[in-house]
Amino acid sequence: ARARWLHADSCENALDSPLVYCCGWKKKLTYIFALGPGEAVDVVNRYITLEARPGVLARRTLCDESWVSVRVAALDATRRGRLAHADLAARDARRESERA
Repeated sequence: ARARWLHADSCENALDSPLVYCCGWKKKLTYIFALGPGEAVDVVNRYITLEARPGVLARRTLCDESWVSVRVAALDATRRGRLAHADLAARDARRESERA
C-alpha cells in the first residue's frame, strides 16, 4: 500500500499521473477533492503546475475560499472520527510526509 493519495483514471488508463488534465488535456481546473474512509482533502494543487496555480485560483469563484476550507475541514473531521486509533496515526503520519 502507498502511504499517500494516488491518482487513478481508468478511462485514461493512467495511474499516478495527475497532471494529465492540466498539461495533457489543457483542462482549466477549479476544484478537486479527495475523499477516503477517514479524510477529506482539497487536492487541486496535486493536479496543477505552479504556473497554472494563479489561473486556478482566479477561477475558484463558485464560493469563498474560506467557506471551502471550513467545509472541507468539517467533512474531514467527521470522517476522521470514524477511524480507529491505529488508522488515525497512519493517516496523520501520511499527511505530515505529504507536507514535507
